[in-house]
Amino acid sequence: PLHYQGNTVMEQMQCAGVLETIKIRAAGYSVRMTHADFTSQYKIIWVSLGDMEHTPATPPELCRAILETAQVWPEEGAEVRDVQLGRSKVFMRNPVYNALQCIAKGLQVHNATAVQSAARVARSRALVARLRYEAQQRAQLCAAEAVARAPVEGEWALGAWERAEAMARGAVAVTEDAAIHDLMTSAHAARDVILQNAAEMEAELRRALAQAQKEKEEREAELQRRAAEEAAQRLDAEKQELQRRERER
Repeated sequence: PLHYQGNTVMEQMQCAGVLETIKIRAAGYSVRMTHADFTSQYKIIWVSLGDMEHTPATPPELCRAILETAQVWPEEGAEVRDVQLGRSKVFMRNPVYNALQCIAKGLQVHNATAVQSAARVARSRALVARLRYEAQQRAQLCAAEAVARAPVEGEWALGAWERAEAMARGAVAVTEDAAIHDLMTSAHAARDVILQNAAEMEAELRRALAQAQKEKEEREAELQRRAAEEAAQRLDAEKQELQRRERER
């Protein structure tokens, strides 16, 4: 009793993991995380920046993929290693831990802003669709009122149709301006916050403007087609009225 056998104590400490803990603390790895905790906290780095075509099969492989994506994994043959990947844990010194925290936080803000931007764009498009529908309804109502009030023949009918067409064009133009203004506002607000995605936001803006211009041209073509059809119908009606009067004479 009261005597220690060195070999036995060494075996017990090794089995209990005490020696490994002492070595880790002596090496200065102040941060220790299990593979599950590490991937749960920093998986956003690999999901946002990593190669999604090659999915790691095991937790240790995913941990290494995260470290490599964050560019904190030591090079081969490096004498100083600020991070070590164990069988069940990841050991890090403060510089690596701080770098991972900074990257993860930045990506969280970036992704949250992207989601908010997408929500603003969706809300803007819904508003534009509603304004477009209301403008079309107003244009149809104006056209119907013009038909009901105008005489059947002569310049009064033509003027009524022209006024209705002008009101429809004005309503569509107002809706189009609101759409372009709203999309521009959303795009610029997102671009100011997400500096890393400036190219993507500019592409989205160009696509939105091109789509808005395309829709505007389609609506103008539709208005022209309707105006031509209505003019033809008016001419036919006037011709039939003239023929009827000739027969009555």
